[in-house]
Order: sequence, then C-alpha cells, then structure tokens
Amino acid sequence: MSKSDYDSMLKFVSGGFAGMIAKTAVAPIDRVKFLFMGTIRDFTAKTMHSELKRILAEEGVRSFWKGNLAQIIRVFPYSGMQFAVYAKSEALLLPLFPNDSYSKGIVKFISGSMAGSVAVLMTYPFDVIRTRLAYQTTGKLYDGILHGFYTMLKNEGPMSLFKGIFPALLGVAIYGGTTFSIFFTLKNTFVDATKTEIFLFGSFAGLTGQIISYPLDVVRKRMMAKGFIEQVSIYKSHFHGEHPTNILSYLRMIYKYEGVRGLLKGLSLNFVKAPIMLGTVHLANHLIHKHLNEEY
Repeated sequence: MSKSDYDSMLKFVSGGFAGMIAKTAVAPIDRVKFLFMGTIRDFTAKTMHSELKRILAEEGVRSFWKGNLAQIIRVFPYSGMQFAVYAKSEALLLPLFPNDSYSKGIVKFISGSMAGSVAVLMTYPFDVIRTRLAYQTTGKLYDGILHGFYTMLKNEGPMSLFKGIFPALLGVAIYGGTTFSIFFTLKNTFVDATKTEIFLFGSFAGLTGQIISYPLDVVRKRMMAKGFIEQVSIYKSHFHGEHPTNILSYLRMIYKYEGVRGLLKGLSLNFVKAPIMLGTVHLANHLIHKHLNEEY
C-alpha cells in the first residue's frame, strides 16, 4: 500500500469515528428539529417546549436517539468519505491553480463540495430511513432499519430511498464547500492551534455553512416526510391543495404560507447543534488521525 493510499485510509477511519461521536452527541437536537422541519406547524419557544414535554411523556428519554443507529451506520462512511475525498481532491486540484491564497480558497471550496456530494450519494438511503424513523410519533410503520428498507422498496419503489436527493446535493455542495474551506483555511493559517482553537474553528465553519444552506435542508426534510409523516403523526408535511414536486415549488410553498421563518424553521437549534457537532467532528478527527499516525 502506497503512503498516499495509507493516509487516505487513515483519514477515512478517523473521519468516520469522529462523525459517529459528533452525531450521537447532537442526536436529541436533531430529533426535535426534524419533527418541525418536516411539518407545517410553527416553530416557537412554546411549541418546542411542548414537543419536548410530549416526547418525554409519550416516548421516553431514549426516543431522543430514535433513528440514531441508522444515523451512525450512515455517518461512519459519510464522514470518513468526506475527509478522504476532500484530501484527495485538494491534492489533485492544487497543481491546476495558481499558488496564491485566493486560488487556494477556491480549491478548498471545490474540494469540500466534492467531498460532501460523494458522501451524500453513497449514503443517502440511510439518511432517508433515519429521518423517517425519527418522524414516527403517534404511529409506527417501520420496526427498524431493515424493515424500513423492505417496506419502502415494496410500497414505494427504489427511488423512494432517494427522496430529496437534489436539494441534498445542492445543499451539501454549498455546506461542504463552505465548512471545509473555512476550517482548513483557519487551521492552515494557525498551524500551532490548540485543541480548543481547533474546536472553535470547526464550530465557526459549521455555523456559517448551516446558515447559508439551511433552506435547502428544510426542503429536503419536507420531501422525505411527504406522504409518510401523515401516516405516523398528527402533523402534516404540506399544505392542503399544494402538491410540490421539486425544489422551487417547495421553496415557493413554504415561503407563501410560512414566510422566511418557514425556510429557516429550526435554525435557532442549529446555533446550538452546529458548533457542537462540527467542533467535535473536526477535533475528534484531528486527534484520532494524529493517534493512528503515531501508532501505525
């Protein structure tokens, strides 16, 4: 095995474990956020408090991690692939661009976009299953991951496993490009950064990326939920008489009935989630990769 292949493997492993740690840490925030993003109800401090009380009373504490097994099965290859593809893409693209800070920033953005897009394509069905498991509140159509896959394939066909893929790819291209370019620019600028600073670099990068790409994430969740959430919840995923089928029609519908707030529904939770998750994933990846390099 060449040194380059070996380093890519280490990046995949360290990135995968880092993603699992980070996603498990923020799973309760994700569960609550999904239940609003995929529905048409208002997101306020009052409704969020009511939803937290309902989950605890009706489903118990463990339900905050509902769908997390599907999540970490997905996130290991997803996160690992992101770091490995980013490193490979950057190494291939850098010689093609002028050696200046502006061009390096463009390369980092493109590499981050490619890393996110490849990772999404390879792991998307697990994201769909994880999200649907998290939506199950008053009813239960899926008994678990495998039953969820079987039921979707049987009742909705193979393409149902890729519902919302287009806004996902567009969103992750923006999000991945933004977060990776900001994080690695900061890390390369401050080469002697402490663990705390690395965590903060990741937090800032994640928060910025989330703000820019968030409306597309709302659309993606609505696409995943449409036709399903009505069967397992008292809430609705779209408005009566509206039947959106693509990104623009979803954006128009949400803006028409819910305004800008609808496109940013749950974003305030991401002000908590994104810094924790991205700070954790970049710091964990840094420490695990460093440890594996020293050990092997």
